[in-house]
Amino acid sequence: MATIAIYLAVACVVASTIFFIRSRLRRCTIPGPKGWPFVGIYPSLGHEIFKDFAKLSKKYGDIYSCRLCTADAIVINKYEIVDDLFRKRQGTFNDRFIKLPDTLDIPIGFGELHYGDKWKEMRSFTINVLNNQNLGDRTFEDLLNEEVSHFRNYVINSHGQKAFKPKRALLHCMGNILLTLVFRKRMDYKDSEMNNYTDAAHNLAQCLDPFVFFGVPSVLQILGRFNIIPIKKLRLSQLALDKIATECHAEIATHQKVKTLDGSRDFVDVFLEEVDSKKEKNTKTFLTENTLKGIASNLFAAGLDSTATMLIWFVLLLTKHQDVQKKLREEVDAVIGRDRLPTLKDRDSMNYVKALMQEAHRFVSVAPMGMFHMSATDAEWQGYFIPKGTYLIANYWGMHHDERLFPKPSEFNPERFLNESGEFVKSKYVTPYGIGKRICPGEVLAQRELFLFVTQLVQTFNMQPPEGVDAKNMNSDGVYDGVGFFPPEFEARFLPL
Repeated sequence: MATIAIYLAVACVVASTIFFIRSRLRRCTIPGPKGWPFVGIYPSLGHEIFKDFAKLSKKYGDIYSCRLCTADAIVINKYEIVDDLFRKRQGTFNDRFIKLPDTLDIPIGFGELHYGDKWKEMRSFTINVLNNQNLGDRTFEDLLNEEVSHFRNYVINSHGQKAFKPKRALLHCMGNILLTLVFRKRMDYKDSEMNNYTDAAHNLAQCLDPFVFFGVPSVLQILGRFNIIPIKKLRLSQLALDKIATECHAEIATHQKVKTLDGSRDFVDVFLEEVDSKKEKNTKTFLTENTLKGIASNLFAAGLDSTATMLIWFVLLLTKHQDVQKKLREEVDAVIGRDRLPTLKDRDSMNYVKALMQEAHRFVSVAPMGMFHMSATDAEWQGYFIPKGTYLIANYWGMHHDERLFPKPSEFNPERFLNESGEFVKSKYVTPYGIGKRICPGEVLAQRELFLFVTQLVQTFNMQPPEGVDAKNMNSDGVYDGVGFFPPEFEARFLPL
């Protein structure tokens, strides 16, 4: 291991020197903080980089350039600028840092692909399937209601009214929803195999940490973390991808052999039908078995590491803020009652629920900086030169905690999004799923999941802190892991209503 570290160090020194010399010749002209040779401003940044980026914006403005080790980067802390670059000029600033030809057939998700025809086809297909509520003989609401029922029974039978850590159970619940959508299968809550899926999803998301893997090839990244974390994360990510790819391969074989007779459909069914249809029409397509593996990896990484994390945040915030939980339950009782389950049609009549959802996304910012974009070509913006290969970092956390837009941003207050008449006021400045063509393709699915789950949760349970613990004193300081913003470990009691 020591020999490998030495070779890596030497390689990084040589590469960094070359990058540094080349970069001095073509610099982004947007003003920003000056850094040191080879490392840029990276040593001055703390662990929660997005907070430091927000602080720097107070000195250098809503958009500034900087050096992150050997990489040129632009940090954006204002919605209008992100919208201009990511949406209005999407072809120029929507690339990724992976440069693979579309003809290369490997199991990589479209979230990591460059802005091209393969990315467009994979993304378009995925969105169409996810936004279609029809699962054969069941709707998405049927699926989620059934899984919430399993979750409720597990909590009551396994924990009663005792406090427990709900993280694993909530991850298991969301995992079953994904497994059913993709493979038409689910696992019992006592089946530890689900832990392998949730861990795999987390490891897959970790490989998107731009400061460890894709983003910054520098001496600091290798030597500053001398235990070779990039190699470790790559290995864990590869193991995770292998697991999901193996599962996909087995499911494809099963689906091809056995046609469903009960009207059930899942993602694999629709995928295989689409491939067969294109073959019959002799239409060019990038949809292959490896494509399916890549899409599945994206779905599990996003669904089990972002949506599930947001659900855990909701449970923590509702347990900590009992007044918010009370108001939410009052609206659920008034609109839905206790005799039927929530439906997506109820959402339009529930102003407080919508305000709560928007405030939770603003307050948490589960993906503080999303995934970095990259300029596909040399470009000009308002007279400034932006060279090809420049990273563009949208600081969503900074935008969500801008006191100019949200007074007292560190306070959790759903009523900031209600007007004097109690009606919900949608804010374009809350963008938890990103902006532009690279916006999360699972946005609609995630919104449905969170709405139905949270409303059923307060309809079914009164969530309380452990006995003897003051709810207001519960820790709600998030933990940043380089990609996502996670809630701290906590215990809660789920008291049946």
